[in-house]
Amino acid sequence: MIFHIIWFTIYLIASITTIIFLIKNRTNYGIRLIPIFNIAIISFVGIFYPHLLFLSIGIYFSELRNVSFFMALLISEAISIWLYSLDISFLKEYGKIPLFISLYFSLLFSFLIGILISISKITINQQEINLLYSLNSIPKLIIIIFNWSVLLYLIYTSLRIRMISKFKRISNQLLIFTLILSNSTLFFCLSLILENVIFLHLFIALFWLALITKSLITIRNPKIYVKLTNKIYYIHIYHKSGVLLYSYDFKINNQQRESMIWGNILIGLNHILSEFINKEDQIDVFQTQNTEIVVDYNNTAGFAVLLITNQKNPYMEYCMQQLMIDFEKRYKSELKEIEDINKIINVSEFKDTKQIIEKNFQIFF
Repeated sequence: MIFHIIWFTIYLIASITTIIFLIKNRTNYGIRLIPIFNIAIISFVGIFYPHLLFLSIGIYFSELRNVSFFMALLISEAISIWLYSLDISFLKEYGKIPLFISLYFSLLFSFLIGILISISKITINQQEINLLYSLNSIPKLIIIIFNWSVLLYLIYTSLRIRMISKFKRISNQLLIFTLILSNSTLFFCLSLILENVIFLHLFIALFWLALITKSLITIRNPKIYVKLTNKIYYIHIYHKSGVLLYSYDFKINNQQRESMIWGNILIGLNHILSEFINKEDQIDVFQTQNTEIVVDYNNTAGFAVLLITNQKNPYMEYCMQQLMIDFEKRYKSELKEIEDINKIINVSEFKDTKQIIEKNFQIFF
């Protein structure tokens, strides 16, 4: 009982501390949904799930009640790793969930719930201070298939992030978290198959370690969701006449094949910006095969900011808006002088734009 109380207390303290930090520092995460989503994960995995674990294996109430707690525990464990995989998926590409993978996991999860509800007999065995449960082979098989299907996707996604991200320290931490969670799930499955208390204790210890690792990554890297796999290639600022006032190269595009097409893209955008700068139906996103070209307009001052990225997100758009505010404030008089599109523009007057861009997009460097 003392052992159960100790790990339960650790779960609770770690989870509550992380949640408080997320609430107090929610504005540091760039996108409002990120702290809310993480609070939901930590609350479920770090508070709700340990309660069920404690009630199902630590205290005997009655056979019916304990079996009910255990069935809820199995469903909650499946939801926990599903939430973790969703979290990793957002890290790879914020706001996008692979449709086929989601349907496959939903189908397996529905099948798992159906199998658990239809189970006619679950036997309770007591080993030392723990209650262990005996299941039929079919529900065990479905639980194992679901867990490792989700984990294989999680491992694959973590490795993909490691390959494409320039932030190797953070992506390595993410990979470590994935390996800890994988081993935790392995021992969970072994504890079900072999009904061995040692595997149960190893599962609890590693599941706790995975939660702590996840909490530390979230706390120490608040902008991880918007910078880990997001790449900005270029920022261009255009006058309404189509003249390029300033260009900033982030120097991370090393593919020659792509660099050959930028000239044609930018020439076309000169004409597009000139055509749409004073119209209501302004184009704000252009898509190419491997990039998204995001455009934001300032009709009053007569300029537009163009950003070329691998994938846009709300925080990136926020940075663009702040850049436009600072740019207009810094060059208010210069922009006033070139309101007439027939006036000769001296682009060297805008050379200090570099500092404005680096200030507003510092997390992407």
